[in-house]
Amino acid sequence: MANAVGMYSWSLRMPRHLAPTRSGVHRLACLSLYHALLSSCSRAFTSSKADEVRELIRTRFRKDQKLQSISKIANALKAGQEALDLFQACSGGNKQSNQRVDSLLAATKSLLQQTLQERRDQAANTPPPDRTSLAAKERANRRPEARRPHPERISILSRPRPVVSVNARGIPFLRIKKPQPPSLSCTIRSLLNRRWKRIERRDRLELELVRARDEDRWDALTGQSDILSWEGTVKESLHEVNTIILEADRKNRAMAQRMWEIVLKERELAKKEALERRQKTPSEQQAKSE
Repeated sequence: MANAVGMYSWSLRMPRHLAPTRSGVHRLACLSLYHALLSSCSRAFTSSKADEVRELIRTRFRKDQKLQSISKIANALKAGQEALDLFQACSGGNKQSNQRVDSLLAATKSLLQQTLQERRDQAANTPPPDRTSLAAKERANRRPEARRPHPERISILSRPRPVVSVNARGIPFLRIKKPQPPSLSCTIRSLLNRRWKRIERRDRLELELVRARDEDRWDALTGQSDILSWEGTVKESLHEVNTIILEADRKNRAMAQRMWEIVLKERELAKKEALERRQKTPSEQQAKSE
């Protein structure tokens, strides 16, 4: 209990820049107070009265769990600490404390009944909303311009449905089901990383080409030229990388075309199956009637 009281006092002195819901000490203080209140009900009251008090405690903590105001949190924690002191006095046999708990329960019941009656009266006196077309037009005229639908908007039913053949930064693949399998994600990621490394190597070689020309010029000035020039070696590597990238892109385009042909065939088969089902349905109904 001493630890709970200490954390409770720290929670009251919590810095204003710290969100209460993100403070572990604050949450621990609230949970300690919550469990202390629930456990003290069993020692202080009878079973029926303890159940009623527990329900009120759970309701109040449920309503206050999203409080952000420091003053409201402090008032709620002070009220909980006062209730805990009151329950401890009831468990010690204090008659005044028991009478105070009974009066609080009676006041809570009367307030609940009064609130329910006010809501019933308000619902009975409130006229039902007019759902005619004229009222709908008036509500639409009062609607802000930003929330009105665009006059040239195309209906969602008339839009083309997305195809199942998609690509990820140039890597084609068939989307068969959702969610996407982890193996497919891993394969696409590895292919993209491989292509990106080749592009980085190509850019690096283009920068090295300028340095290679300077090296050849220096070798020519010093008379130390070799059979293989610096520029020729870099150009050969650059041509090799460009060839690999273009070949991979060509294979991806061919793969995308084959996948698109699969999509078209699947659509044709779906139309054919739907037509067969429509033709089969009347014959089945006629057979059942016979």
